[in-house]
Amino acid sequence: MVVQPDYLVDLEEITDLSPALQQAHDYWDGLRGTRAFPSRDDIDPLDIPKLLPKVELIDVLPPTANGIPDFRYRLIGTGVDDISTQFYGGRKVSDIPHQRAPSKLHSMLALVLIRKAPVTARLPYIGDDKEIEAVDNLVAPLGRDNETIDMLLSIVDPIRRRRGPSQQ
Repeated sequence: MVVQPDYLVDLEEITDLSPALQQAHDYWDGLRGTRAFPSRDDIDPLDIPKLLPKVELIDVLPPTANGIPDFRYRLIGTGVDDISTQFYGGRKVSDIPHQRAPSKLHSMLALVLIRKAPVTARLPYIGDDKEIEAVDNLVAPLGRDNETIDMLLSIVDPIRRRRGPSQQ
């Protein structure tokens, strides 16, 4: 039995992937071939032009002093930036109060490191766009060998609120 670290919180993991998340998963899976996971160098933006606004590349940093994994936003797609409350490029997850451990986002990122496999989850949306109720997210590992994950590929797909007949 694997003991779940206390910095992880429960996630609403999803298996019914949106077309964007399915495309991202298929792309990642195709890149890895027989390896545990592909490397950042395998990704060619020309292969995924429709996904680029939804893409984040996240560096895996050494754990903090208390052993909790940390991450830094390296690249943020324009679609993700547009729905965010601020620009997170270059910032560490541990420096962002609503993202640091224990949060659902941090738990999702850390779970990828534990499983060494993609994780999909529905996360609460924290932002100003009243039309978005949540975001579906796929996070997949990237690394230069079959053991060390040094970066994460994330796809963020907003879930828009459904409008009732009186709201249309």
